[in-house]
Amino acid sequence: MLRRYAPVAALLALLFVVANLLVMWGTKHKPAQTIKQPGPLVIVAAPGLTWHDVTQQRYPDLWSVLDYGAMGSQDTGGACTPNAWLTLGAGAAASTGSCTVPQPKVSGSTASWPHWQQWQRDSGSAPLGALAAAYGRRGQCVQAVGAGAALAAADPRGRVARYARSIGAANLSACAVSLVDAGAGRGVATMAQLNAVFAKLPSEATVVLTGLSGEGLGFVYTVGNGVTHGTLTSHSTRQPGLVQTSDLTAFALGRLSTTMPAGVTGQPLLVLPNSTPSKHLAASARDLDQQLRQGDSLVWWLVGLVLVASGALALVARRSAPRWVPPVLVGLGAVPAASYLANVLPWWRWTPGPLWFGLIVLAWAGLGAAIAYAGPWRRSVGAPSLVLAGLTIALVVSDALHDSPLQLGTPLGLRTLATGEHRGIGSAAAGVLVGCVVLLLAAVMRRRPAGALGPVRGDVVVWVAAGVAAVACALLLGVVAGLAVLVVVVPLALAAWTQGLLPADTTIRISRRELLREERARQREAEAEEFAENDDAGEASVRPTDRR
Repeated sequence: MLRRYAPVAALLALLFVVANLLVMWGTKHKPAQTIKQPGPLVIVAAPGLTWHDVTQQRYPDLWSVLDYGAMGSQDTGGACTPNAWLTLGAGAAASTGSCTVPQPKVSGSTASWPHWQQWQRDSGSAPLGALAAAYGRRGQCVQAVGAGAALAAADPRGRVARYARSIGAANLSACAVSLVDAGAGRGVATMAQLNAVFAKLPSEATVVLTGLSGEGLGFVYTVGNGVTHGTLTSHSTRQPGLVQTSDLTAFALGRLSTTMPAGVTGQPLLVLPNSTPSKHLAASARDLDQQLRQGDSLVWWLVGLVLVASGALALVARRSAPRWVPPVLVGLGAVPAASYLANVLPWWRWTPGPLWFGLIVLAWAGLGAAIAYAGPWRRSVGAPSLVLAGLTIALVVSDALHDSPLQLGTPLGLRTLATGEHRGIGSAAAGVLVGCVVLLLAAVMRRRPAGALGPVRGDVVVWVAAGVAAVACALLLGVVAGLAVLVVVVPLALAAWTQGLLPADTTIRISRRELLREERARQREAEAEEFAENDDAGEASVRPTDRR
């Protein structure tokens, strides 16, 4: 079967490459714009603030100015407030070892942190104080207003060049960058607290208001003379409306240089200009948070159902070998790809979201199984599984090439809230790809000729390779990635096995044809041998006459 359809597979692979190149060349995206910062930069944090909090009723003054700036959602990484502040100053994930905001040692208009070296050890390779260090080398300062902000404004030695306990004592024009804790370490800032900060802002300042910490996606908004109305993004996420905490660090560092210091993982904020009213952008931000939260909660249900159902179907097939079992197993193998395609529809908006997600996945999986059985290869053992593995690889690779949102927030895709993945191929999707490759390699090994070590059984190869790949992915990419390998391999390998249990005259039409051809070839060989023997006998009867 592999030899017969190899040219077709090669042609399809070539068409896949050409189609993706044409899409990349022909798709025109409106380029994201950089944000100019003519005056000082003021980053105001209201820890825990989300787009679900920001409404016209609760934050009327903030709501009224949203149309003048750029909006987005911030992936906080689930960090608590002190860790989020420390991350903002480092440009990479950092930790104080506690979720209680500490108090700095204040000396006049400066401050310091006695436990700074311990926090550096707790934070691993994160370059604590990278923001203040970069400005210090240029002879400029980073100001902190409030204890939390002092964590982000400290230099690599734990010293804050300019510190104010409250917004009333601060001069937001004194430094190139000012970091303000609007909530004063006492929860989410109120509208009155934000207004107190807004009243102190220089007219030429560029302002970033951020939710900074907490579970889910946080609020982020920037406004200033160089900011165009639109949606925030960055090159680190490549997702419209989504940035991460380290992007704010890179945005502040971008005032000095386009080259980021070593260890800083973010990229400067960008704006995708549009004329969409702010109320609709706010609704989209809430929508994205809801999608990511629900998608991340479904991973264990999805994995468990696929593996348990596959095992149950294998037991059924072993006892009675019904014809419907292999197609159903192929449909289960299509679940990872179907979960990505589920994002084509806004299932998270419908109640209950998990039920709608399951129904949509079921529909896409059924379509995938139908395509896998649509060709003349459908009765060849294992062929539908290989076709589906190839389709899954094509879908995942295409999604990554075009930065489309199909994987975003799916249980086996880009699990943004759980792992901080925003673009490309997520760790779980990498496990799906590995599982597909294992199946394809096992099919090749099944056709491998016997050598010094004897024949290689394809069914043994696939299970051994799947086990090794699952363990390797679990160790390198996480437990979910290892399970993703099994979610692909188990149902598709069992589909090939159960298909082989069915009667040959109903399932292996192509193989029977091959046997008929072999039988006809043997008949022709026998006829040729008989003809040769008769010819030799005729020559023998003629020779004595020739001698006479």
